[in-house]
Amino acid sequence: MIRCAIQRGSLSWVLLSSVGGLAAGIGFLLALAWLAVLLGRFRRWRSLTPEKRAEEKALKKHLFYKVSLRGRAAYLVLCFDQALRFTGQDFAAWETVRRELRRVTEENFETWSFRAIDLLPDEILSAGSRADLIAQREHTAFPGYAFSEAEFAAFRALYTQAGDALAPLSFLMERILDVAICGCEAGTQPPHTPDSLPLIDQANAYMQSRGIPLPDEPAVLFLLHRQRSPGIGKPFQMTF
Repeated sequence: MIRCAIQRGSLSWVLLSSVGGLAAGIGFLLALAWLAVLLGRFRRWRSLTPEKRAEEKALKKHLFYKVSLRGRAAYLVLCFDQALRFTGQDFAAWETVRRELRRVTEENFETWSFRAIDLLPDEILSAGSRADLIAQREHTAFPGYAFSEAEFAAFRALYTQAGDALAPLSFLMERILDVAICGCEAGTQPPHTPDSLPLIDQANAYMQSRGIPLPDEPAVLFLLHRQRSPGIGKPFQMTF
């Protein structure tokens, strides 16, 4: 019995030693990988011009620097809603457009982008009918059309009726799409996708120049504190 107990104790010790050695090995490899990342960042930083370094430092101080691309797109959707209110648009009439825009926080960016292109006022107003638009696109990178003939007609009527109010709404819709396109290219861009941050600045400057109020603070704070990610970020629903 003593001999069996000793054998079991020895086996336990061997197993613990093996597990401990494996954990240490994994930890060592992770440390090496992290060191390689840091060295890569350092070398890249050394290769930048002083002007470029100053630009990157400024970007890291941006209010939305740590917010995911989905969170940034959501902010621009809130800007769109503010523009609707400011220009006196009927929210019920714009509900389909709003619903499509809000899907940017839930869907695959590439899938969403193709539908968003078909929603843009410039695209729809460039043709008298859905069939005309499809004919125009026959030999382009965006053949076909995602929405029905009835939906196309409804969008066209809505945009036409908006008159001068359409300009800020169209501008903001395009900025939302631009953020999603940055997401489609996220694999080729550095963490936090700095190229998308000026899109928010453009939207803010555009709205302020026209006296359009920026989004309400509670919703913005939710995005700043709950939607943090160096990349696209996890899908979420816009319930605010």
